[in-house]
Amino acid sequence: MPDVSASSHRAFFDAIAARRERDVRRHRTYYADRARWLRAILPADASLLEIGCGIGATLKELPHVRKVGIDLSPAMIDIARGRDHSSQYVVDDATALRHRGTYDAILLLDAINYLADVQHALGGMRGLCHERTRVVITFYNFLWQPLFLVGEWLGWKTRFPEQNWLRRSDIANLLTLAGFDVVTGGGRVLCPIGIPLFEPLCNRVFASFPVFRSLCLSQYIIARPRPRQRHDYTVTILSAVRNERGNIAPIVEAMPQIGTRTELLFAEGHSTDGTWEEIERVSREHRGPVTVRSIKQPGRGKGDALHAAIAASTGELLIVYDGDFTVHPSELTKLYDAIADGHAEFVNGSRLVYPMREGAMRMLNLIGNKLFSALFSWLFGQSLADTLSPVKAFLRRDYAGMTTRMDPFGDFDLFLGAAKQQLTMREVPVHYLERTYGMTKLSPFGHGWLLLKMWWRGTKELRWL
Repeated sequence: MPDVSASSHRAFFDAIAARRERDVRRHRTYYADRARWLRAILPADASLLEIGCGIGATLKELPHVRKVGIDLSPAMIDIARGRDHSSQYVVDDATALRHRGTYDAILLLDAINYLADVQHALGGMRGLCHERTRVVITFYNFLWQPLFLVGEWLGWKTRFPEQNWLRRSDIANLLTLAGFDVVTGGGRVLCPIGIPLFEPLCNRVFASFPVFRSLCLSQYIIARPRPRQRHDYTVTILSAVRNERGNIAPIVEAMPQIGTRTELLFAEGHSTDGTWEEIERVSREHRGPVTVRSIKQPGRGKGDALHAAIAASTGELLIVYDGDFTVHPSELTKLYDAIADGHAEFVNGSRLVYPMREGAMRMLNLIGNKLFSALFSWLFGQSLADTLSPVKAFLRRDYAGMTTRMDPFGDFDLFLGAAKQQLTMREVPVHYLERTYGMTKLSPFGHGWLLLKMWWRGTKELRWL
């Protein structure tokens, strides 16, 4: 149903359009922070649609090639067209959209506060999405309402029509009803005034921590359209192995057929126990639906082996599987199904749900895993219980954004790339078994220090924008 208050809102925004540019200049710290954040989270080649664009203050600052702005107010659109020639601006109503097309990102920036029927507007946006679209919604924190009222009374802020003071849980619920899944959320801008040193410290550092995030002026949610049907893929299982001769035959024998075609690709890493020869022998003798292939990694380390294996793989969906045989191959179907059914775009297997076999994980490794899981969950904005898991799954098309090569293990590259692309991450529980051959290559102290350095670098890239 169209927004019954559309005419009154149109009249109001037409009336204030002439002074809107002055308001943007007055609150330039707030708008500059938003533009910097959007440049960081939106791919450079993404097509953008902003609903409720006003005078185009945000679109004008974004470098993307295809940018379209929609607003209810003809006066606002006229000003936007005059000041920004890099974007297309259209008069339209968010609650009764006539606009057609699909976009990589749809922006609803502080506009949701003024919609009379939020659910109807979100439902209309669903038709402008393809399967990989991201919807970015920002909204004012209701805790700031008293300061807004004071600012309006003093004339520091334009007096707007009565707003919807929505909580994050309210918007998440409305998104669910409209056919979207929430990917992540957070808050920005603790200090909306450009005070040297103090403002960047507050907005880039303090605002990233949970205790302050809920106090930020601007809250945000990033969502994706919920897939409507299952999609099956060809699969490559990537197994980096070094000195794992005794695990090769059990892995091949137990590997199930997954997806429409299954390829098991070993990346052998300069073993001294005859692992390469064992891979060649098992490959020659293997008969079954799973294709077994192998390569020798060119460099050193698991990360190098993983990237080399991905370059040599052929599957549409890639599953990382450590060659220590501590997770049974039959459990890999759970990771595949989570993506094929549309529940996730990046899946991590968690070993910390089911009881472990005695001796499966050393106490120091378990403590370190829990610590780094907490740190990385905060960093990525999505809950992860087992960041050191030996099994992960993702789509090949997303791999281009996961190649920082800063990680000797390869796992952090994948996580960081998934977080930067705002992929939906999910964990599925898997059973963790005790090793029956070989020794763990993970050093609690040496590798822990490397993980801490990677977390610090990721914090600067993802959180301190």
